[in-house]
This record gives sequence, C-alpha cells and structure tokens, in this order.
Amino acid sequence: MDIGTHALASLALSRAFLPRAPRMLWAFTIPAGMIADIDAFSAFISPSAYLNWHRTYTHSLLASLIIACIFSAAYRAWASRDSSSRLSAGSIFVAVLLAQWLHLAMDAAQWQGVELFWPINPARIAADWLPTIDPWIVTILIAAIVLP
Repeated sequence: MDIGTHALASLALSRAFLPRAPRMLWAFTIPAGMIADIDAFSAFISPSAYLNWHRTYTHSLLASLIIACIFSAAYRAWASRDSSSRLSAGSIFVAVLLAQWLHLAMDAAQWQGVELFWPINPARIAADWLPTIDPWIVTILIAAIVLP
C-alpha cells in the first residue's frame, strides 16, 4: 500500500480503538503505522540495497514489537511532563502495535509481500489480493474517519 493509505488506516484504527482518546494518540499511531516504510529510503543508497531492504527487516513482527516499545516509552516520557494526558503507556503500546500490524497485514495482501517472521524465517508472505493503491479501501477509510 502507499503511505497515504497507511496513514488513513492508522487514523481510522486509533479512532476505533480509543474513540474518546485525546488527539495526541494520533501523533503516535499515525507515524507508527507508516514507519515500516522507512526502508524505501534504501533506494537512495543503491538498487541492490533497495532490493535487500525493501519490506524485510522493518516489516517483521519483531520490528513492530521494538517500535511499539519505543513509541510507548516516548509517550510515557512526554506524558510525565504533561498532566492533561489521560492514557496509559500500555494503551499507547497496544494502539501502536495494532497500527503496525495493520500495516503489515495490508502489505502482506499485496504481490510484493513481507518478511513477517524475519529473524526466524526469511520467506516472504504475499497474498496478491490488493493493488498498490486501492480506491475502494481509501474511500472506506475516509468514510470511517469522517462519519461518527
């Protein structure tokens, strides 16, 4: 999927997961849902680096757990300075982890696939069910965000 679809999916998920949460939750779930695509910057190094890095390490379950720990620790450090925050670090951890797993599921449903179990098994999981940009998914996600 493209980066915009991942952002919309993360926003829709955070609104569904914690509907009355402060908007600060969006500042953690939206980047968390998109951060796995940071491997696209390997194309600036070389074409072979892109082929070796794209949808591999950052698209694994291990990386999603590590990133969720980092984001929840960052939220805890931020929440200690701001007393208006009412979410626990555990709920941020779960929301970030769900946003990342949604990213992995959407990418695994494409033809390129992902190395979901990377440190244990480097095989790619690809379902070839979705195109890179699906207007139906984007429309449904926008409707889920706009409609109460």
